[in-house]
Amino acid sequence: MRRFFKNILGEMIREHEAFSLLGSTYLLIAGLLAIEIFPRPVAGAALGFTVLGDSFAALVGKAWGSHRFFNKTLEGALGSLIACTAWAAFLVTAGWLPWPVALAGALAASIVEVLPIPLDDNLGITLVSGYTMKLLLGPA
Repeated sequence: MRRFFKNILGEMIREHEAFSLLGSTYLLIAGLLAIEIFPRPVAGAALGFTVLGDSFAALVGKAWGSHRFFNKTLEGALGSLIACTAWAAFLVTAGWLPWPVALAGALAASIVEVLPIPLDDNLGITLVSGYTMKLLLGPA
């Protein structure tokens, strides 16, 4: 399977993915876990934070990142926070989550994105932001 992806995606595969699971595999695992563990609105919110936050962090960090810390960039971290906050605003406007819960999830996602933890971002962002929101919502 790795050879198939490498032939198709080529240079899009990051160096650290050459000998471990791909980010897309972690995203699939995160999605399955989120759907199983969290209420539907929380699972959707957490996956949105993961996809948007991680993507914007990478795009903004690569394009404009110059202030490095934790092997990331301040600009990428801000890109992640802005994307996650915009997603939180959508979730609130759509009536899926209350403001405090959505904003806490956005902040948790952005913090996990920037921290130098060994867990893949796709899995870490989903689980940490999801659990943060689930705890704030209380028992179902």
